[in-house]
Amino acid sequence: MKGSMKVFLLTLSLGAILAVAVFGVLTDWDPHAMTLNGWIALAVCTLGSLVLGGGLMGLVFYSARKGYDERVNVEVTPDRPE
Repeated sequence: MKGSMKVFLLTLSLGAILAVAVFGVLTDWDPHAMTLNGWIALAVCTLGSLVLGGGLMGLVFYSARKGYDERVNVEVTPDRPE
């Protein structure tokens, strides 16, 4: 990765952590309000969303590099003259 990308990702990560912390302080959020099953479901669904999004982005890049997104010229002849 280039240096500017690392700085961007670090800034984005720290900003997200700060936003969560500020949200928790301002709303008096209690982490014990959710059961262990809720935390497990949240973690599994978050990971699943990231995997699905990454997989779809991978398919987009694969399709673009292999040329599947190129325009196809199809000559259509009408069945009957108009």
